[in-house]
Amino acid sequence: MQQYRRKQISALPSLDWRPKAAAESIEMVYQHVCALARTEMHWYSGRRRDIYKYGAVILHAGAALCVTSAAVVPMLPSLWSKAPDPILGSILLALGGGLLAIDRYLRVSSNRVRYLMTAQKIELLLREFEMNWAALAATREGRTPDIAQVHLALRRCKAFLLAVLQVVQNETNEWAVEYREGIKAMTDQLAAESAEVTKRDVDSKASLGGVIVELQDWQELDDEWEVLVDGASLGKARGKRTVITGIPEGMRSLRVVGRVGDQEREENFGVKVQRGDFESVQANLGGPRPE
Repeated sequence: MQQYRRKQISALPSLDWRPKAAAESIEMVYQHVCALARTEMHWYSGRRRDIYKYGAVILHAGAALCVTSAAVVPMLPSLWSKAPDPILGSILLALGGGLLAIDRYLRVSSNRVRYLMTAQKIELLLREFEMNWAALAATREGRTPDIAQVHLALRRCKAFLLAVLQVVQNETNEWAVEYREGIKAMTDQLAAESAEVTKRDVDSKASLGGVIVELQDWQELDDEWEVLVDGASLGKARGKRTVITGIPEGMRSLRVVGRVGDQEREENFGVKVQRGDFESVQANLGGPRPE
């Protein structure tokens, strides 16, 4: 991670502003502010070339590959006898969407673009300052600068340095805003998904009912007896009564099965299940079966 740290520029030493040394001191200030600007420019361009550049390429290429593959999967059965299950297309499509969501929440692409634009802004300021400085030096025609020219040169250096720092500050502010927005969007989505899951769970429970099955001749049975709802076994029961919960509302087919000796007996019912309520059913398996 060392390459992501800004290079430390030494502070300016004490400068000699006597007339004979003024030109050299101005040049030192000029070189100092240019070095600071280049440090910031290289930091942003270096970041662009590394993490965010390759991260954006990987995420976007992966998403494009997943979406394209998902479109091809439904056509494979007509071309290949051992084609994968069509559900693979849905999985690939969801994976592609997940990669784009990662890019969105982590701001990989937007960070890459922002770093590039910031580096370009600093470079533009630097090139303009260098040209203006050359023009300013040309007006002196090689003579020792007077006090007014020294003040003008220092004001130019100060204005340039503040402009570079303002660009960096603006980029930092944009990053902070995007970071907060990304966290807020993720938090809001998680809250919405949690609320939706809770709502579905509540609605599901609210639409369920139950059945109380009472076996009148349970003592005549050889062993356990079984209850099936819509053909699905809901477990074995012993004794006279069992309570079945979690049945969706509506008309349900209920079958009670048990053994008497070597014979399997059963009795079928049609039960109307109402949500939040229990229906009672009385069954008789042990007695003689009607012809």
